[in-house]
Amino acid sequence: MQLVYSSLRPPRLTSTRPTSRSRPVRPSARRSRSSPEHITPPAKGSYNTVPPTSGQHWNQAGLAPTTWGIKDSNLPNEVTTHNLEHGGIVIGYANLTPAETDQLKGIVRALMNGTYRKIVLEPYPLTDAKVALTSWGWLLKLQSVDQIQIVQFTRSHYSDPNFAPEWNVQ
Repeated sequence: MQLVYSSLRPPRLTSTRPTSRSRPVRPSARRSRSSPEHITPPAKGSYNTVPPTSGQHWNQAGLAPTTWGIKDSNLPNEVTTHNLEHGGIVIGYANLTPAETDQLKGIVRALMNGTYRKIVLEPYPLTDAKVALTSWGWLLKLQSVDQIQIVQFTRSHYSDPNFAPEWNVQ
């Protein structure tokens, strides 16, 4: 599969419309939102979902929020929740084959090279899914790398001024 994107418009991956041979796109689940309270490291936040979709987070220069991009290790929830507050998408993954991991990273790179620059991709200790997509107040868990679902979630929930408290902050 070849990923195609342009820096002048949103990424155009393969078709994001379901066809008669594809399964319907699952809606993401809206979660109750916790207050965007700043806590001091190394305090641990309290969350109502795994992975978190809102709540307590660290606010310390050089630590939280983290830089956007593809990470090689899992970051503390208190770090990535701050990225969600800024309207970003955080994608966690677990138990993927090397080919699936490469596919997921390729999708994320294509999105980030287009319009959607505020994405964090990280390994995450998931027990009930292989991929979890989060934005402030939203969660979608997938049992496989599903490009259509990932692109649709990102387009629907990226920097949403109706949900993310600081959606306009980079």
